[in-house]
Amino acid sequence: MVQGNVLVFVNWYIANKEGNGSNYLGKSFKNSKQLFLEKIFEYANEFKINFGFNPFEINYNKINDEFINEVEVKLKEKNIRFIEYNVKNGNGIPNAIFGKSNYLRFLNEIRFLQLHETELKRTVKLPFRKEFLNFLIEEQGYTVGSAGSYATYVVSANSTVFSKFFKSDFLLKLSDLIDKKQNKDINKHLELGLTQIIKCEDLILKSKYKNGFIEYQNFINTELVCDVSETDDDTIIEDERYIANSPEKDFVRVETTHEEYYEFKLETKNSRELSPVVILDQESILKNFYFRLTTQDRLYGEIFYPISLIKKIFYLDKENRKYFDELINNQINKIKIISNGHIFYLKAISNLLIIPGSSVNIVGDDSSQYNVFTEDGYDGSFKLMKVDLFKEIAIDHVTPMKELLIKHSNKLPKLKSITELLKEQGISGTGKELLKSVRQAGNCLIETGVLGIKDIEELKSELEFLNSFSQFQLMDWKENLKKNKKK
Repeated sequence: MVQGNVLVFVNWYIANKEGNGSNYLGKSFKNSKQLFLEKIFEYANEFKINFGFNPFEINYNKINDEFINEVEVKLKEKNIRFIEYNVKNGNGIPNAIFGKSNYLRFLNEIRFLQLHETELKRTVKLPFRKEFLNFLIEEQGYTVGSAGSYATYVVSANSTVFSKFFKSDFLLKLSDLIDKKQNKDINKHLELGLTQIIKCEDLILKSKYKNGFIEYQNFINTELVCDVSETDDDTIIEDERYIANSPEKDFVRVETTHEEYYEFKLETKNSRELSPVVILDQESILKNFYFRLTTQDRLYGEIFYPISLIKKIFYLDKENRKYFDELINNQINKIKIISNGHIFYLKAISNLLIIPGSSVNIVGDDSSQYNVFTEDGYDGSFKLMKVDLFKEIAIDHVTPMKELLIKHSNKLPKLKSITELLKEQGISGTGKELLKSVRQAGNCLIETGVLGIKDIEELKSELEFLNSFSQFQLMDWKENLKKNKKK
């Protein structure tokens, strides 16, 4: 069984991973499949000596979450003998071969196929389901079971919530928009979908559907469409298809007065018509901002701020994970929302409403409603914010991260060191391709043990140093772009 299973894995690796995030066959095994097989047999035997079982002694048809989790847990254990063996053999190659990007991903994909059998019975499928699950596991740190549940929540929301409000099937329409690369329409479609979930009266289903849908929305925005919501980086990708006016022909439009928007909670309980207004509750805003602040890598010349990689390092254990989350949430709590003569923070807001072409409004805990203003990108004055999407509201770094990194580079030795390590991995490309390359290189550095818990104390010091200068405010993304081009 072991011999056959190793061969199946190696064949999968060569077809799916070699040259696509991993290059062990060429770099470490002289492009010899036989040598690769022999070394994996050796690694598996050493794994068994240290952890009590061979990771290839399993019937692939009976893979379950418990087995996958057990392999992952063992790889994280501080087993001195295996750590020494790992270092001596290609400076971390055994751990990397068994890790999330390789053998664990192979096991996960087998598990996906098992879970997919249930979905095959459904009439409507979740677009990019496999890619979504891999994103949740490899980038967001979810287990296979949790990832599968989130995918199921989105499909369930499609049949129980979206079917009441959208003229055509929500997921089929989404798939069509993605195929046509209509980026603004994709985001409008997703935000209106989330709006309907937020209006859901069943609190248990609302929580499940919202958690799954927000992750799916994050996946699509990260992997499939151009992101224009943050413009702190002067290398922002401008996609004319995204900023074009959206026809929104597939939405059931209703004329609604400002007073009716103000009373949206009462009006929409029994409505089966889809308003063009985007509504987000406080939890959805917090989740969105957390995702933005932990995925927007800043890649500038001599020093990078690869926050998505830094997050993965902190997420290697529970205590440091808690520290990291508190740091980011404190940043979110510092985001200023400017109204006419007032400054608000998220903890004082219950909802945010986007009335396309008219205004952005926040609803306080006392149900009072206020217009949101944006700084003018040229002269620094303030004016009424008018956007069509929540995604078009940028988190503005009042002092751009690029400026902080350059000015204080001599006080950021760990970030400099990580930058050099990433460059040594051969990162390449521009835009999303560069970000993907950095992500793959970072995963490799963690899996081989080059980066890990030993680096956390220095990272804490540098993150806290940068955080001491951090100031944030909400801006119209176009004004934010003007502001950064002016500098």
